[in-house]
Amino acid sequence: MEFVDIRLQSIKDQIRKMTKGRILSLKIDCATRLDRSILGINLQFIELKKDSLNICVKTLGMVQLFERHTGQLIKEKILEILSDFQIDINQIYSITSDNGRNMLKAVEILNETSEMSEELDLGVEEIVDSITLPNIQSIRCAAHTLQLCVNDINKDINICQKIETARKLSQNRSHTKFGFYNKLKHLLMSCSMPTICRRILLQSDNCIPPLDVSTRWNSTYRMLQKLLEIKSFLMEQQIFEDTVDWQWIQEYVETLKPIWIATLKMQEEQLVLGVFFKIWMELKLHYENASSDLKIKLKTALNEREGLLLESVQMLSAIYFDPRISLNITSVSQEANPRTSNESPNTATSQASDTDNPLLNLYLNRIEQQEREENGTSDVSINETLTKLYVDIENFDSVYPRLPLDTNILTFFQNLKLKSPNIFEIAMVVLGVPATQVSVERAFSSLSFILSERRYNLNSKTLESLLLVRLNN
Repeated sequence: MEFVDIRLQSIKDQIRKMTKGRILSLKIDCATRLDRSILGINLQFIELKKDSLNICVKTLGMVQLFERHTGQLIKEKILEILSDFQIDINQIYSITSDNGRNMLKAVEILNETSEMSEELDLGVEEIVDSITLPNIQSIRCAAHTLQLCVNDINKDINICQKIETARKLSQNRSHTKFGFYNKLKHLLMSCSMPTICRRILLQSDNCIPPLDVSTRWNSTYRMLQKLLEIKSFLMEQQIFEDTVDWQWIQEYVETLKPIWIATLKMQEEQLVLGVFFKIWMELKLHYENASSDLKIKLKTALNEREGLLLESVQMLSAIYFDPRISLNITSVSQEANPRTSNESPNTATSQASDTDNPLLNLYLNRIEQQEREENGTSDVSINETLTKLYVDIENFDSVYPRLPLDTNILTFFQNLKLKSPNIFEIAMVVLGVPATQVSVERAFSSLSFILSERRYNLNSKTLESLLLVRLNN
């Protein structure tokens, strides 16, 4: 372990150097393996590497939890890890999670900690010399939100019954003569079985439908998809029951195929919120003229969940700063949240509403308020730099026309670094917000390589050290 400790210290020193003075975003999630509960914490920001902008993801912690996963406990662990990496709480811009109640509570308590902490001097060339960020906001994981949309329709009792009937084909049932897998084994050994079917099943284990996990819609999708692939084989060998509705299975798989493809796209590491919104809008357009009952239910679920997503200021900021989308923030947010259309606009610094200028409300109002307090008057005007920044943000959507959808948004803003340095700096914060927590879930997959039945007695410190070295290598 001596080598691991040396390597871990080197990794921590490197991360401390990379994060000094930066505005950062976090991703958090919990998982359980072999009766151990692990809290995973990832860090994300945009860095300039080899003359190109890239999303950088680092694992800060894989901490074993010995108590109930309360918001207070999660908050304490986050603060401990941030302190270990010399990251101030005021550097945290957002936290992406699956929006479990305990995760939301942890963010709420962190905001209280942030308000009590001293003002942070970022120590880098920024728009202003120093800035205290507004409250940390929770970002709903895009992939998890999409999963919830499918779960919403899978809760329908008729759909549940049809899925359960199909599940019996993939499940080893005690009341059948062999059970599905036993029947396949029996048929593989049978000389009467057609050679082509035997060859197909022997070539790949994937031809045997996996039993799904009821809480994971994608596993149900894969199970039904695999059943369709060997439908002719099942019908020929009469393995299935007459109650299986093959037409419905076909419709279900075809309906959810766009969702499945979208989920795969959301697993990309270089995923910014603007790209996620593009994927989401493509899904909405696909189901816009839905005629089947299943598609209509899915369309309704997407619209309802979208309203929750667009409550996030960070999400609206990312849409506003993405010329590929070129949408009016007010129309987008009011379409998803009609209740906001009648709210009175914020006239503290402009006649625009909060949703018109989300970044303005994140930065300018707070900075202007600080300047007023420091000068002891409410009539002091904002300085020249701040005025220019205000104009740059206000005119961004009109100055930069809509770009082709396949444009690399990071390259676009890299080219603005010299032309509009203020916009560039803000864009690096906005675009660095994680759209999903997939990287944390991917980190949990590494648990199976380190924590196994043969290595069950690893203590929590050794386990975390091994994981941090592996994940940050």
